[in-house]
Amino acid sequence: MPNFCKVLVISIPRTGTNHLFYTLRNIEKLNVRFELFNKEEAYSISKEEVGLLAERHKTCWQNNRDHQFINWSAENPATLLEFLAEKVAINFDHLIFKLFPNQLSMNQIEAMFRNTSNLRIIFIHRRPIDSFISMMKSIQTRKYHNHDTSDLRVDLCSRYFMEWWSSNYNWYRMVENLADRFSLPQTTLSYEADINVAEEELLQKVIEATRTIGLDLSRSAAGRYEGLEKQDKEARYDRKVQNWSTFEAELRTEHFYDRAFGSF
Repeated sequence: MPNFCKVLVISIPRTGTNHLFYTLRNIEKLNVRFELFNKEEAYSISKEEVGLLAERHKTCWQNNRDHQFINWSAENPATLLEFLAEKVAINFDHLIFKLFPNQLSMNQIEAMFRNTSNLRIIFIHRRPIDSFISMMKSIQTRKYHNHDTSDLRVDLCSRYFMEWWSSNYNWYRMVENLADRFSLPQTTLSYEADINVAEEELLQKVIEATRTIGLDLSRSAAGRYEGLEKQDKEARYDRKVQNWSTFEAELRTEHFYDRAFGSF
């Protein structure tokens, strides 16, 4: 399977990646995984796949929530990816998965970059303030999709936002530097321009973007699966945030306002 590529989406929570991945199921030859390295559950790895890996490595893992398996995956990311590629290559041309901050250490990411064949990277960015508000609403409701939060107003802490922004900014820069160091093909998608659009347009934008990193997905768009509905449809920040005036003033005082509305 010399041309089989593993496509890694690098992003942070609340950037539309679930909607993107659900929509990408319409590309027949793309094997869509989700958070393979989530610390609570290795999403989209089946019990059968865990069993096959356990047999191969002469151990006994129960399922994708087995923390011994999760820890092994984090220590051996390339081995996991090569196994999945080997298993699905008969039916698919490529595999896509995503990674968020703190799911793997930088040393583990470096090992994945060094040892995974045919790795491609897509960075996804969203306006920071929108990701932050969406995150706060999801924390308050404990609902991460299929729940309308338009009427919910949250209180924001400017100090927490600035710390959150700095941490995520550093995450993107460190991964970008590693990708450059290993000369990995990479491209970028924007939530505003590429993901928060009609699903057919989203697919076309992904097809165009991935063409720049050597993938041809255009021959297999199927159009059977729907993405997710946007949770927060409110556009005005003073209707999303209870203390918006105070929060905005504090960001301006700290010369942080432009960063909130810029990009990571």
